[in-house]
Amino acid sequence: MTTAPGPLKTTTFFQLVENTPELDERDNRGKRHVLALVLTGLVAALCCGRDGSLSRLHRHMVNHFETLLEASQLTDHKPISRAQLPLLLAKVNGVIFTRLLFEWFNVVLNEEQKRCGAARAVFPGREGTAW
Repeated sequence: MTTAPGPLKTTTFFQLVENTPELDERDNRGKRHVLALVLTGLVAALCCGRDGSLSRLHRHMVNHFETLLEASQLTDHKPISRAQLPLLLAKVNGVIFTRLLFEWFNVVLNEEQKRCGAARAVFPGREGTAW
């Protein structure tokens, strides 16, 4: 007796983002960048200690883009431009992204951090945006 294969287990943050369509609030027409590539590159830059300056984060994303492509087994993509990065980030559902990010990295905020809005600081350039 054979069993039907079950759904693939999410083994990478890239897959988690890729398999969460409600995260992407962009219009389906003219999407040029894979959201999972951009967000995974951004998270990698933050994990590597970049200070949160959008230009420094973008530079890190561009410098490591080929490695990310290889790891994600994608081809024929170009890194997002510095000018387009904040425009794309503005179209990401921040509540869902924060939940995914915190769950994936097992981040737990205490009550004081929640009150201070620590979860609002996920995206550089979106300070003051109510999620």
